[in-house]
Amino acid sequence: MLKESQLALTPSPFKVVGDERIIRRFLMQYLDLMSFSPEAEQEWLHSGGFQQDLLEVTSEHSITLRTGAIQRLKMVIYISNLRISMGYFAAFPIAFLNVYKDSKFFLAAKDLMHYIAKEKIPSRETQLQEILFFAVYLMSEERPTNRAKHLRYLRRRRIGEKEHPFSVCLERLSDIAGFNLTDDDIFLFHIYQTFKRIHLGNEFNTETLQSSMLQHLPYYETNPLFQTLEKLVAETFSKIPLVFSKLNVLEIFTLFQAAILRRKNKHVIQAALVCRTYYEKDYIREVLKYHFGHKLAISTLDSSSVDLISEYEEFDLVISTELNQSSKLIGHLPAINVSAFPTGSELMEIRQFIHDHFFEQIGLDKEMIYPFEK
Repeated sequence: MLKESQLALTPSPFKVVGDERIIRRFLMQYLDLMSFSPEAEQEWLHSGGFQQDLLEVTSEHSITLRTGAIQRLKMVIYISNLRISMGYFAAFPIAFLNVYKDSKFFLAAKDLMHYIAKEKIPSRETQLQEILFFAVYLMSEERPTNRAKHLRYLRRRRIGEKEHPFSVCLERLSDIAGFNLTDDDIFLFHIYQTFKRIHLGNEFNTETLQSSMLQHLPYYETNPLFQTLEKLVAETFSKIPLVFSKLNVLEIFTLFQAAILRRKNKHVIQAALVCRTYYEKDYIREVLKYHFGHKLAISTLDSSSVDLISEYEEFDLVISTELNQSSKLIGHLPAINVSAFPTGSELMEIRQFIHDHFFEQIGLDKEMIYPFEK
């Protein structure tokens, strides 16, 4: 964590040294990793009132918070009070203060200033800096009030600017995924918020990323897809410039994985089920529905019409109890033979086909996507 935060630890006595904003960020990430909750501290009396006031103030200033923001902002207040009590104060360039002092985030933070130990802040200038410190975190926790409207904005403006790094990055990510990721509303909404937050983190040395992800980093930073994404974002945003830590890349990695799996969960195989009798057809169809749900769109055919399948273009797979009578299928459509009472190995073969068929369609190495097969 110290390495990721670019801080140093003195040998004796043990002390974290560096920029105060980065030290506070490090403390927040460390306590988050240790599953610490400010409410557990008896001396911290502001938890209940702060949450209520935060919700009221953000509502007054038309600020909508993203998932988990309240707990993270509690931690920001807790750490600020802790550091101020020790005589350490946050400091930003005066230009930042001049730019943001009239923003809704600064005004909202100012309304919550009574939760910070103001009697221990030596000057008005220092107090303004502490207000800005909280305002920056508040800004990074904002999410758009109207998601549909925000998505329209992204598609018309941001993605419409073909040379913009965000647009270029999405295009390159889509090339890797094998389908257009901008069609995925969930991915598009979250990836933009991620890049926005990383930009703010770079500019202000603040970050509210869940550090519980850190313990998983050694398992995934050697994944070829992780390394591809790490190189891609570094190159795409080099002109801004935007610096991505490995934890930032891991977050993008999880969003990308989720988009692939979301696509995979919607993937449907058009299957022809060919049986000898009506009771086989009825039973096997329900067994397949039980095991594979919506992943198989099943059309049932009589064995006498099995040769017609070769003339259709709508099927991806033939499941049959009598493949020995369907020689015309060989070399035309994938076919799996099942018994009247499908066995576990037969069902596994169908499951494997569904899995492989999806990755063949998008052209992505299935070993890079969860559940990782190597």
